[in-house]
Amino acid sequence: ILNLVAWIEAPETVWSDDDQVTMPELRSRHGAVAVGNQLYVIAGQTVVNNNPVRTGRMDRYDTVTGQWTQLASMPGPDSFGYSNGDAAVVNNKIYLPAGYIGLNDQYDGTHWVYDIPTNSWSTTVSAPFPFEPSAYYTVVEVPAQQGYYLIGGLNGAPLDPASPAQNTMLFFRQGSGVIADTWFNVFNPLTTPRYYHVAAMLTEPNGWICVVGGLTTGNIFPTQGECFNSSGDWIPIARLNIQRFGAESVIGPDGRWYVFGGYDSSLNLVPEVEVFTPPNPGIPSDLGSWAVLDPPYNLNAPARAWPRGDVVGNRIWLTGGETYIDPNNTGAGVVALPIMNSLFIVPEFPRQAILPLVFADHQMGEPNDTLSNAAYIPLNTPFFSNFESSQDFYDVFFFDALAAGNLNVTLSNIPSGADYDLYLYDANKLLVQFSRNLGNLDEQIQHSGLPPGQYYLVVVRALPITAPPPQTNYRLFVGFQ
Repeated sequence: ILNLVAWIEAPETVWSDDDQVTMPELRSRHGAVAVGNQLYVIAGQTVVNNNPVRTGRMDRYDTVTGQWTQLASMPGPDSFGYSNGDAAVVNNKIYLPAGYIGLNDQYDGTHWVYDIPTNSWSTTVSAPFPFEPSAYYTVVEVPAQQGYYLIGGLNGAPLDPASPAQNTMLFFRQGSGVIADTWFNVFNPLTTPRYYHVAAMLTEPNGWICVVGGLTTGNIFPTQGECFNSSGDWIPIARLNIQRFGAESVIGPDGRWYVFGGYDSSLNLVPEVEVFTPPNPGIPSDLGSWAVLDPPYNLNAPARAWPRGDVVGNRIWLTGGETYIDPNNTGAGVVALPIMNSLFIVPEFPRQAILPLVFADHQMGEPNDTLSNAAYIPLNTPFFSNFESSQDFYDVFFFDALAAGNLNVTLSNIPSGADYDLYLYDANKLLVQFSRNLGNLDEQIQHSGLPPGQYYLVVVRALPITAPPPQTNYRLFVGFQ
């Protein structure tokens, strides 16, 4: 007997079409930061080809009302602002430490500050660049330390093998009262100088400042990423699966590090999105790993480099960037984009305790939707199940550990375009562990020395949300020894 399985076609993209917004001006190589529900788009270029045209324009987008407001323009040395730099926000002030200001690869190191409450610009102490002002650096905000890191950069023409990439690692601390704004240059420099890279502060391991991608001197892709750990040392991490430069990265609402867009080694645009699984600090050989999300997460309408964005609520917002005028003829040059896209990240589900037993409103009589009617799942045996309807978001299972042992649970066969998550609770309905990889990446829970007792596994269908669920069975394996 044939077992025929029907599957509703996966969505082409999970980037929100209804939230795609046109910006007031073409923009690439700019800055973008979020404060509350407001997204600020700062300076950059409106023309990228040949003779670039910079803009000092600053706009604010209200993600609740959908309204744009033009603010005071960045002064800059010629009233046209910076490009090819980055922006940081600290306590209602937006900082741009340096940037590109004209032909012949001229960079300026005036440290510009935008004050949000007064809609005004001023300057503060300039960064102590080791040679001369740079561009193509990244900044990483550290709110708890009232400042931001400035990492890497370039002196000279980009993509020129003779231009030296920088290993700069500086920290700017915002002043308060009688304490002045201050730069600190007492940190170990990057192991591999780089520019055109991305950087972020991880939430786990807490406080690590990590960089990945970009180029080093000679137009070479670095062989690894690296993280500045709590001991002040740089340690290696895995490199991206698709090496790229001119990308963007953010820490998502779920605490994970995402990388979007950029150019590859052949100057092709990269639509694939990657997400990072951090290393275990207790295992020196663990470099962590990057995973490429499935195609519905691709940033390909159009593919682009130099998008800039931030997080507001449960959405990642990306603004502008640049794409090829003719994708079939890269020699025709690139054009700046006026578009915005947002990606909804499902709010974090795990609850420290489950009360009452019912997770949500479900069809009456549907099995294994609550802890009270959880289905038994055998140990060390592959188990297949699916979601019964469009209103079925939770499948609950239980198993018994008769003695202490090592647990290894894997959730696989997740269909393309879907996003399932996995949670483990004990007999007291307290959260033990969870796995929340984005998209259809496998979910895995490993727990050594699990005490004996009864446990619950909850499979959560995060996506698709509105479409009927696929009838394809997922695979759940509970290994226990």
